[in-house]
Order: sequence, then structure tokens, then C-alpha cells
Amino acid sequence: MRAESSIFSLCCRYALAVDQRDYEALDAIFVEDAQLFHGNLAGSSVSGRSEIVAYMRNFLATSSPTFHAVHNVLVDFDALEPGRASGIVTTHSDTLVDGSTQSEPVRYFDRYRQVDGNWLIERRQIEFPFREQPLPKSQG
Repeated sequence: MRAESSIFSLCCRYALAVDQRDYEALDAIFVEDAQLFHGNLAGSSVSGRSEIVAYMRNFLATSSPTFHAVHNVLVDFDALEPGRASGIVTTHSDTLVDGSTQSEPVRYFDRYRQVDGNWLIERRQIEFPFREQPLPKSQG
């Protein structure tokens, strides 16, 4: 259960880093060769930890304040490759738009890798189920 708890905490740290625009914390959440697929947004496929942080910095610079809440984290550990896992994370994001709060469900399709005893995000595919067609749910 310790690994599942660590991955849940990792997902919460990601949410908090995004909401607080804490790019140093965001940098510590991804492996060096991580990949990010940010829904169907143009230019949203990014590879490399520093590139992901730069992408998120640019994206969030034009975004209203956010509040992400992590709900469910379903983790499957790779039986053939210890130190690797995949997961589906359900969240919602509240944003402030024109003085009014809007809430939106968000799903993350993740791969995780353990590096020096810490679980980090290796691949994150973000889906906004109420505003776009879902992306393929391939974990490969």
C-alpha cells in the first residue's frame, strides 16, 4: 500500500503545483524524459521535463486561477518491470471566470516510474471529458 499512497501523494503534489504556479515543484514531479499530452489543445504534445515545465508555465500564464481536487487514483503495478506502474486519476478543476466559479472534470491517464525510491510521472495524458472527444486510452 505504500507505493499506492506515494503515487496518490504525487498526484496531489501535481495539482497543488499547478494551482500555486510552483514550477520548481512541478519540475520535481516528472522524470527527465517525461511526456505530456494536454488534451486536444494545439501544440499540447510535449516531451522532456524542462519542456513540460516551460509548456505549463506558458499555458498557465494565460489561465485564470485554478483549484484542482484529486478524487480517485487507480494504480496498476507492472508485474514484469518493478518500479513502473500505470494509473487513471479522476479530478476536477475549478476556475474563476468573470467572477464566477466553473467546475470541470479532468482525467489523467498516467505512467509512473520509480527513480531513487521516489515515484514520478513518466507520461501524462490529460482528458477533458465534457469538452472534447476522448483521446485513445493507450498506456503504451
